[in-house]
Amino acid sequence: MDADDISLPTRLSEQILYLEENHLDLCGCNALLFSEHGNLGLTNKLNSHEALEKLMVAGDIGIIHPTFLARRKVFVESGGYNPLALHAEDMEFIAHILSMGFRLGNNPKVLFKYRFSTNSVTRRNAFHLYTTISNINKAYKSFKNGGDYIFVNSIKFNKIKEERYSMNKILMTEAREKLVRKNYFGFLYKIILSFIYSPKLFYHTIKITYIVHKLKKWEK
Repeated sequence: MDADDISLPTRLSEQILYLEENHLDLCGCNALLFSEHGNLGLTNKLNSHEALEKLMVAGDIGIIHPTFLARRKVFVESGGYNPLALHAEDMEFIAHILSMGFRLGNNPKVLFKYRFSTNSVTRRNAFHLYTTISNINKAYKSFKNGGDYIFVNSIKFNKIKEERYSMNKILMTEAREKLVRKNYFGFLYKIILSFIYSPKLFYHTIKITYIVHKLKKWEK
């Protein structure tokens, strides 16, 4: 949780209650996204363990990192965060504990205010992050196919890809702001630019968005 993120007064108590009532080991919640330009809207995260597990197979985490609330045994038995998963420690942690049989979920309530910045560490290290996520996804798919969960992070630094992937993430964030403000021309312009900078990352973002939409319908 960063200094400018905000937990609502009832977040911890409501997440603990949700965790207990649904027999979960870790849970998150939804959030209000905001930037220096104002509010960007609300998240609509998947709620059930089963849907979050399917999303992890697709290559995404599904729980907002600073909203993690878990039983003590989850951290003790898993060993906590893996330092090799730089910039994606949260996703590797979730993949690891899923492979251990822990159950996850999201409280559907908005209990957190999350600052969305184009200059975040995530967006400035987008290629590193994408490669790490791909390696986590590979390890988790191996586990789901009957193997062991073994995360190995092998990254070859590529300055050009780092710059292009980072620009893609920044442009996608700016596109979201344009859409919230109903600046549809600006939104389309930013989307086209993000595709030009990195078609691969663009398609991955669209794929995950589509899968989340399908899983939300499946949860109902």
